[in-house]
Amino acid sequence: MTTFLLVAAVLLLVIVTIALGRLLLSAQAVDWVMAGQVLGTGGIAVLLLFGVASASPGVIDMALLLALLAAFATVAFAARLGLDRRRSDQPCAGAPAIQPRTIRPTVDAVDAVNAGREASRAPGSHAPGR
Repeated sequence: MTTFLLVAAVLLLVIVTIALGRLLLSAQAVDWVMAGQVLGTGGIAVLLLFGVASASPGVIDMALLLALLAAFATVAFAARLGLDRRRSDQPCAGAPAIQPRTIRPTVDAVDAVNAGREASRAPGSHAPGR
């Protein structure tokens, strides 16, 4: 069973290295956040597999500490990315351009509202709630 866990840890380490290399080739900030997540998640998995295979609780504790640090690092990076985005008028690299939308009522909706107002003002009509 120990050999199987060690082989799984090495295979996972190879997969994480390939994924990390692919993400780091990109220049977009979102891909850098994903690279940090891949490194954190893969590192946690490799450390847990190695800790169980070698029966050392210190390695398992290190994996749990890495999980905590990876979560804080991602939140800090996202907050920093948000601050940079608020400071400039240009969106961050890789962020979709969002155009503000104006809400314009349709002609039918305006006609329906006006018809309701005229009906309530007609002599002899009793508008509900008035």
